[in-house]
Amino acid sequence: MDTTSAPQIIEHQSIALDFTPYDTRWVPGTAKFVLGGQTTKATGIMKVYKLNQDTCDTVLDVRLTR
Repeated sequence: MDTTSAPQIIEHQSIALDFTPYDTRWVPGTAKFVLGGQTTKATGIMKVYKLNQDTCDTVLDVRLTR
C-alpha cells in the first residue's frame, strides 16, 4: 500500500488535559483552535487555545456547571 499520497497528521505541539476531549475546531484565519469536552464530574468544558512558536496558550476557559 502506497501511503505517500495519503493525508498525514503532523503534531505541532502536545499538551496535557484534565478532561476528555470530544471535538476540536480551528478558528478560520488564525492560529487558534477550540476544544470541547467533558470533565470527570460530567460537566462540559470548552477551551480556546492559541499556537505560538514553542507553546500552546489558553486564551479562554469556559466550564459549565450543574
